[in-house]
This record gives sequence, C-alpha cells and structure tokens, in this order.
Amino acid sequence: MRAEYVRFKSIAFLPEKSLKKKLAGTKFIRSPRKNHSQNHSEEIMKEKLASYFLEHPFITRAEFQKLCGYTKNMALQKLNEMIKEGKLKKEGINRFPVYAPIKGKK
Repeated sequence: MRAEYVRFKSIAFLPEKSLKKKLAGTKFIRSPRKNHSQNHSEEIMKEKLASYFLEHPFITRAEFQKLCGYTKNMALQKLNEMIKEGKLKKEGINRFPVYAPIKGKK
C-alpha cells in the first residue's frame, strides 16, 4: 500500500474549543475540485469519443475518464455499456485493457 493509493470519501471532524478559538475569524474557500462525474448527455459523450477516435486507434479507461470528466467507476460503467451495445471492443490484457471502436459503429 502506498500513500497515493489511499482514498476516502469524507471526514467527520470535531475540533476542540482551543482550535476553534485559534481559527476564529479565518476565512475558508471551497475547492473548485469536485469528486463527481460531469453530467453530460449521452450524445455529448459519444461526440467526444467519436472525435477522439478520429485521431487515435484506441482509448484507455483513464483517457476516457479524463476526456469526459467521469469518475473511475462511471467511466468503467459507460465503457462496459458501449461494449454491450456493440459499439466498442475491449482489447489487450485484463490488467491493461484498451477500447477500440467496432468498424461502422462509432
């Protein structure tokens, strides 16, 4: 286990009174980073993917995730849906799969 692989969803933190006093008057801002998937329509996601495949023969899960702004789980779910629909095929080995369009079905 390495530090970069440790993930958590939320923190329940109750500070002591002394810490609250020290932080009184401090202003905090919300981080712009969100841990949720982008809420695209299916058409926008498929357009992005079709345009990607014009320049690349295949896509990895990580590239698809970044391209569409999905979380890892949502990216895998969408890729598996497109495989079941017959739009993509999964190639490579199980630990490092790549996804390629099926000819005539972009």
